[in-house]
Amino acid sequence: MVTEVDAQVSNPVASRNEVAARIAAEVRHGMTRGETKIAKVTSLLHAFRATGSPAGFRRVVSDLRAQNLDVGSAWGLDDAGWPNSRPTGVLEFSCTDQKEGNEGELDPDRDETIQVSVWRPGSAPSEERPLSAKDGSLDDAVLWFNVDPPSGRGEPAAPDAFEERVVTVSRQLANRCPGLDDRMVRDLLTQDVQPKVETYGDENDGVRGISVLAVIAKEDPGEPGDSDGVSEELIFQMVEIIVGTGWIVTCWHPSRTFIGTDEPEAGHSVLREPFLSHVRHRWLEAVAAGSVSEKTSSDLAVYLSRTLVDTYEASHRMLERWVAGWEVDFYRSLSSEKKAEHLKEAAREISNLLSMVGEFRRRLTAFEHARYATTDKTWFPSVSDRAEALGEGTDTSQQGHLATTVQAAEKSFALLSDTIRADINLLMLQSTATQQESTERLQRLLGKVTGLVLVPTLVAGLFGANTELPGRGTWLGFELMMILIVLTAITAYFVIRRLTR
Repeated sequence: MVTEVDAQVSNPVASRNEVAARIAAEVRHGMTRGETKIAKVTSLLHAFRATGSPAGFRRVVSDLRAQNLDVGSAWGLDDAGWPNSRPTGVLEFSCTDQKEGNEGELDPDRDETIQVSVWRPGSAPSEERPLSAKDGSLDDAVLWFNVDPPSGRGEPAAPDAFEERVVTVSRQLANRCPGLDDRMVRDLLTQDVQPKVETYGDENDGVRGISVLAVIAKEDPGEPGDSDGVSEELIFQMVEIIVGTGWIVTCWHPSRTFIGTDEPEAGHSVLREPFLSHVRHRWLEAVAAGSVSEKTSSDLAVYLSRTLVDTYEASHRMLERWVAGWEVDFYRSLSSEKKAEHLKEAAREISNLLSMVGEFRRRLTAFEHARYATTDKTWFPSVSDRAEALGEGTDTSQQGHLATTVQAAEKSFALLSDTIRADINLLMLQSTATQQESTERLQRLLGKVTGLVLVPTLVAGLFGANTELPGRGTWLGFELMMILIVLTAITAYFVIRRLTR
């Protein structure tokens, strides 16, 4: 029996302080690795609005700062001390007090790297807390375990340390997660490059592992010389999920940041709480839908996956905005005196955008195709609402289901990719025209220089001929030659200028 965790909460709606406290606890947990966590403003607002009270931007920031959190932005603070909110609306979090969330409560029986919460159908889930040796399984509830990744940001774990971590997690969860073994834990703790689905055992009711990706489009201050003063980047947050009968285990790996064609860099950790608030909301919605007793661990996995893939639409809108901004800057650059330099910068920026969209599409396609490798054609087995996962049926309320969201994102990004390629073709045409224009100007200049030099050279050549000429051997002859050189050069200049207009 799980102790110290009670899923029967009298008030299913969390208060603003409770939401802020959850976020503060998560940030402090990350501070053990010296990480800064990020979250989109819109996600934070949704998490606080779920409390039933107004959630304005400044009020949310005030609630979080009251928890001794440093809330900032890559764009700094305004004159009043509030984070500057760019259109992407991404905030950064760290602790101002540098205190650990469990300070003064150290328990040798508790594993701080594994968090557990209890989910009973029809009731609000329990607060997430460190796993204790006293915890056991529950027959009437779903246990959700979140395991810290084996390494921090940008620091791959040594092979021996990784294997030791696998054994430790397997031993901690073996009695609480029937069917979980070392191989599954090893897959859980290994970050996949792109999403996939792995079935362990029976295809219909066996344990299943899924990699799901969240994507956040973010703007940072650009480097000196950037035409728009903005550095565009995509943050890819991979979440590994293992789901079995009555339990679910997740691992949020360090994010990866893509900035154009360069190799991905280790990125900030993405805050989990805004995503989990959506999962809690969907879990409690089952009461009104009359399907309380049917909800399973796979439903939790679907809810989590859905809120992760919901980030695709917002990221697509931001990418469209970047492409539209590029097009405006491109057309303006055509009338610039430094058009060649602007075209070179435009080529770099549009190549970066196409590269980011390509990376996005590669992972999106992998996630969509992964479910077709299973016999039931779905990501998760034993889902109570198959229409929610696959979009089957005619109920229009299911249009926001997981499969439809993924398929719509695929079409949207395919169209965006075509738009970028059309812009690249336009850029190439303009670059070719600019280069041809530059070549023609050079040829005209060379023609003028040749004409100016050729005629005076001819005059000097005549006077240097080994024949009798007027004034030969006298200063008069030299003066006559210089006068002819100047007059013929001026005449040649005006003739060439008139012919090349």
